[in-house]
Amino acid sequence: MEDHEAAELEQAVEVKLFLRDTGHLRFEETAKNFDALETFLHEHCLPINRSNLHCAYENLVERGELELTPLAPAVIEERPIPSQSPTPVPTAPDLQIELGKRVIAWGNGKAIEIGSPKRL
Repeated sequence: MEDHEAAELEQAVEVKLFLRDTGHLRFEETAKNFDALETFLHEHCLPINRSNLHCAYENLVERGELELTPLAPAVIEERPIPSQSPTPVPTAPDLQIELGKRVIAWGNGKAIEIGSPKRL
């Protein structure tokens, strides 16, 4: 009796490993699907193990005899066309520099005038 229980436990472990395999993500755990797998294995005189379950799965999927989780439709994102033209990039204004003033920098789009240094 212990050998029979050990064999059943080993088969249960093999089934769980089959279900965890990422290649079988679409497999629905329904009675119909498990019956189809069991029937396939019995018809081909195969023991219940991971590789035989995978073989049965592949064959039954190819025949369309398993209930599978449907694949999600491909989503194609369309970018909306902007209704306005892009905001123009600001540029420094073209200013005419007066003679006699020293300009060494620009700040906020305006010329910064530097005069004589002042004492602190």
